[in-house]
Amino acid sequence: MKHKLIVGTGFIGVLLVCAVRAFPSGTEGRIYKPIPAQEKELEIDHGLRKVDFLKGERHSEDVIKAEQDGALGAITLKVVDQTGHVVSNATVQGGFYNHGKSGYGFKKTVGANGLVELKNRCVGDMHFTIEKDGYYKTSYTYRFLKAWHDCAKNGRWIPWNPTVEVILKRKVNPVAMYCKKVTVNIPEKEKDFGFDCMAGDLVRPHGNGRIADFYLNYSLVYDTNNVWNATNHLTFTFGPHDGGVIMQADATSQMRTLYSAPDGGYTNQITFFLKSIDQMHQTKKVFEGGEYIIFRSRSEIDRQGNVTNAHFGKILGRSFWYGEKSKDGVGGRVIFSYYFNPKANDKSIEFDGVNNLFHPDWRDHDWPRAP
Repeated sequence: MKHKLIVGTGFIGVLLVCAVRAFPSGTEGRIYKPIPAQEKELEIDHGLRKVDFLKGERHSEDVIKAEQDGALGAITLKVVDQTGHVVSNATVQGGFYNHGKSGYGFKKTVGANGLVELKNRCVGDMHFTIEKDGYYKTSYTYRFLKAWHDCAKNGRWIPWNPTVEVILKRKVNPVAMYCKKVTVNIPEKEKDFGFDCMAGDLVRPHGNGRIADFYLNYSLVYDTNNVWNATNHLTFTFGPHDGGVIMQADATSQMRTLYSAPDGGYTNQITFFLKSIDQMHQTKKVFEGGEYIIFRSRSEIDRQGNVTNAHFGKILGRSFWYGEKSKDGVGGRVIFSYYFNPKANDKSIEFDGVNNLFHPDWRDHDWPRAP
């Protein structure tokens, strides 16, 4: 088989996978290395015959029968950590989907060579998780039924039993952090208001904060005769030697972010906006649920302009929202979850999942616990 890895470049150059394709050439035995994408899907397209439904083509009888009654499917996983080292003795469990029927679940142990074969009858897809002490759980869905392709033959889903490398991320340097989901009321529009991550509040006199890690600025302008003709903005502004960078989250792993903050690539401002003329015509830049911001704050520099002291944190896109605070049109409101490492020059943003330095009440389940 001749293989080709199709990739694309996401925002700020984060690499995203579209598919791993294999085109027939007579060579077998390839171990595929898909790159984690936004969705939890392990998609492998082996250059099977594409079905052009727009031209009146249809799936083969093999595919139609497999989708209705099931076919035998198989995939072999090669489990490695983030450095490429084989991970053995991990637990893989999940199930093959068969129209809700029971009896198609599995629980297996990865062998010493990092390999585990998953095989059973199904009507389309298989879900699985991989877990091991000292590692972050990984979750995937593998679809045997591939849209727009003839993917079954003689009672089997094809390609038959491909070997795919999947990553089980090892825990590296989990640290205690300030973690909080906050609702911030912005007193006025079109003005900067500093937010202190260690206080979890706006800086004085609008809150209890003392040092601004970043500034929030909200604005909304609209036509009183047509509320759909409107523009809103929410801007994060960082200090002169600080900054933020938007990253793409890894949806397949419990550890969705980088382990540590990057050395560079930061920008002084990040703005999200929505511009509309009416309900049908909009342009926008939103903070997607599959994104997050890494930020650097409280930076100090030497005489040569080099950063000598700094703090690092991250803001999640999954719980982010902004808009009007109230019907009176005064100010705005922002909701977001963040993590902040209080140790100067420690770039780790890998939360240990337990030691929240805000010390919330045990009944408080609203703060983020993911690493």
